[in-house]
Amino acid sequence: MKFFRLLSFSLEKYGLAFSLLAKHHLWIYLLYPLVLNILVFSGGMWLVSGLAETSLFYIQDVFGLQNLASEDANLGHTILYWLLWFVFKVLYFILFAFLSGSIILILMSPALALLSERTEKILTGNDYPFVLTTFLRETYRGILLAIRNTFFQFAIMFALFLLGFVPVLGLIIPLALLVVSSYFYGFSFMDYYQERRKLSISESVRFMRANKGLAVGNGLPFALLLLLPFFGSIVASFFAVATTIAGTIAMHEKLS
Repeated sequence: MKFFRLLSFSLEKYGLAFSLLAKHHLWIYLLYPLVLNILVFSGGMWLVSGLAETSLFYIQDVFGLQNLASEDANLGHTILYWLLWFVFKVLYFILFAFLSGSIILILMSPALALLSERTEKILTGNDYPFVLTTFLRETYRGILLAIRNTFFQFAIMFALFLLGFVPVLGLIIPLALLVVSSYFYGFSFMDYYQERRKLSISESVRFMRANKGLAVGNGLPFALLLLLPFFGSIVASFFAVATTIAGTIAMHEKLS
């Protein structure tokens, strides 16, 4: 079947991707997710602390807790603050777990666009001089496509979730959810190549629909890494570098 043939073809490109990563010193692009993870973690902790503090003042004002005796107020303030901090931290990680793939694609779009260009240059010799307007256009398209794909991905996944309650059919839903996630992630990673071919997003959508196995094969390792508990999003953000290289190689060989 065409789907499985393209799936295998796309997965095979990871071997060459890791080879190029080492041979051409593309590991430098790993610095981007390193800095990104530090900023996201620091920003998340700052946001959690800020929400806990704001919520604490609001609760104290509504329930008049600021009128308690000094020692009781200090103890209650401390206990309530850390309780709120814990709740917001849990909510933050739950939200990030659901949206981490899309967040990675959006925040890493500038680096991935440059990496895809660099990979194509290694493969073909085609040089794309840095032009700020072109770079910004590619970045904007990457972000726009990631948002678009996130919307459709979660709409389809929600429909599949509901089908999961159907007896027997529910047994294959987890696999279907993985395939859907892999397709949309792979689509986003491979679209940088499509953009340089001057294809519109709608034209790129038609191509990917006709070659679903190509996108699923490219996005599958990334989607699987996101399933890892606790550190999945961190590992996946670094692996996105290899995924972009593999996606660019697959698109080049498929279309050349």
